[in-house]
Amino acid sequence: MRIMARGNRTAAIALTLAVLPFLWGAAYTGYRSLWFKYAAERSVGTVAETAADGALKVEYLTKDEVLLTTESGGSDYYKGYQPGDKLTVLYDPEDPADARIDLWLEHWILPLLIAFPGVMIMFAMLLIFSHLRRFP
Repeated sequence: MRIMARGNRTAAIALTLAVLPFLWGAAYTGYRSLWFKYAAERSVGTVAETAADGALKVEYLTKDEVLLTTESGGSDYYKGYQPGDKLTVLYDPEDPADARIDLWLEHWILPLLIAFPGVMIMFAMLLIFSHLRRFP
């Protein structure tokens, strides 16, 4: 019985160590998305170029009147945009080249993709340990 408890503790530690990078990554990327959404500078950008995979190249002016360019990840949802369309660009005033186009996928797809494996591992931990508690 004592060996099984030690094995359970080891498994719990191992699964916790496996889930931590996912949770930390999701928390960090989620924080960055929220920071861009609520604390970054805003600029009206112009779609300069569209790619076949749906990627957008957007030009925007900073407060200092510097013209910069940012690119989105490609997505079928972006295929309706044409050169000349206006989009909001969010950028870091301390590093204006660090910018994101204000589209939902640009903010939230990465935190969700990172969080998903972490949530699945936590769910597996819950099922395993609830089963072990009932049937030692």
